[in-house]
Order: sequence, then structure tokens, then C-alpha cells
Amino acid sequence: MSTLNEKLQNTPLITIPLIIGIYWGFLLLPRLFLLPFYSLPYPWLLLGDLIFKMILLTLLWFLLIPFGLQLPSKNENLLDYSNSIKLNKFSPELRNISIGIAFAVIILFTTLIPYALMGVYQFDISTIIGQPNRETGALGYFTFISNLQPAIWEEIAFRGVILVLLLNAFSNKNAIVIDGLAFGLFHLINLFVGADPLFTLYQVFFATCLGIVLAYMTVKFKTLIPAMMAHYINNAFQPLVSNAMVADYGLEIILSIIRVLVYTTLGFLLIYYWPKRDNGTE
Repeated sequence: MSTLNEKLQNTPLITIPLIIGIYWGFLLLPRLFLLPFYSLPYPWLLLGDLIFKMILLTLLWFLLIPFGLQLPSKNENLLDYSNSIKLNKFSPELRNISIGIAFAVIILFTTLIPYALMGVYQFDISTIIGQPNRETGALGYFTFISNLQPAIWEEIAFRGVILVLLLNAFSNKNAIVIDGLAFGLFHLINLFVGADPLFTLYQVFFATCLGIVLAYMTVKFKTLIPAMMAHYINNAFQPLVSNAMVADYGLEIILSIIRVLVYTTLGFLLIYYWPKRDNGTE
């Protein structure tokens, strides 16, 4: 193993920005490839973008990272890599699926309830089953397809490779917090695609808190599956529960911060009290 590989493995605070930068590049590349095809119908454009990303990210996370950079450790084969990032531990299936669904439901209801109580929530099933809309950016039914991408690859990246690097260098608590911070800062990528700066800052805060809870979940249960489940379900159904318009922007920000703090607290309590064993099997 080269000195460079050893340095990358042993200095996660240097390695993590490098990984995030490479990840950003792989996510933005499809936009360049698809520029000549922007006149295509929006669903086809979304599908093309997703296919490009899935191919590129498969190469990134199953070739370049484990065998090129040898992260999070030296890997002889894909099985070694999957073991090291806790990707191949599916059992106990019921526990892993249940904890992921439960945390996603907490986030979704924490989002929905304040809007419903204020009378500003608008139930519109077309937000998740309607046609994708280029003008508004609404994904419609494509939400169930496109959100597979972040649920799979962001979890492999942050609760897999990056969290393992941190756990090798820091205590569990510090590793969990740093992992969440890295996940939050990763979402600054949205500034490169024209997102509102203030909304992006909120997204960084939201993603940091979410990342901390998902990292804690992964450390406790030693598998990526619950985090992937929670991530996917929340992302896919979030357009349905957040379909509200609050006239006071300041109030909206305050509500959003409170909501994040509430679901973060409830998430920690859920994971803390959820038994590690399921039917006698860990």
C-alpha cells in the first residue's frame, strides 16, 4: 500500500473534503453531458440524468474509492469493501426495516403537523404521483425513482466510507458529530445548481442534524440498511407533507428550525431505546 493511501486512511479530516469534492464532480458531470438534450420531455431528461448518475456513482463508490484510493481501508475485493462499510449486513431484516420506517415517519409527521395546525397545509397527492413539472421542478411520480440515488449513494458515502474513516480515528461520539457536519456541508453543492442561498443554509442545518441521527443509527445497529430506508422514505414523501405556504418567511424559518430539533431529539430517543436484538438475533 502506498504512502498516499495510508495518509488518506489515517487523516480523515483531510480525506473527507477530498471525497466530497470528487463526489460533487461526479454528481455535476451528467448536467454537462445532458446539455444538448435539454429540449427533451422533462421525464426523459430526469431519467437520463438518473441513469448517468447511477453509472458514474457506481464507478466512484465500487471502483475508484475502494480500489483506487483504497478507502476506508485496503480492500482485496468487493466483499471486503462491503463488509468494511456495513453494506452487506441485512439481518435482522424486520428490525432494520422497522427502525428506518419509524424514523422517516417521525420526520414526515414533524413536518406535517405544524402546517396542519396552522391551517396552511394543502393535501395534494399529485405532488408524488403527478407528472414531473420542468417549470416548478416538481418530480411528481419520479420522486420514487430519483430518490433511490441519494438514499443509496449518500449513505454509502457518509454512513459507509466516511463514518468508518472517522471511527478509526475518533471516539464514536466525535465521529458521529463530524459525520453529520460533513453531510451537512456536502449539501452546499446546491449552490452550484442555482439554489437559493438562504434555503441552502437551512438545508445544511437540516442535513447536519439528519446526518448525526443516521450516523448514530448506523453505529448502534452496525448496518447501512436502516439509514438507507429512512433516507429514501423521507425524501420520497417529503413533497407531500411539506406542501404548504407560510406567508411570514421569518415564521417559516423558526418553524423549520424547531421542527428539525424536534425530529432530531425524537430520532435519538427512538434509536436509544430500540433494542439491538430482534427475536434473539443481533
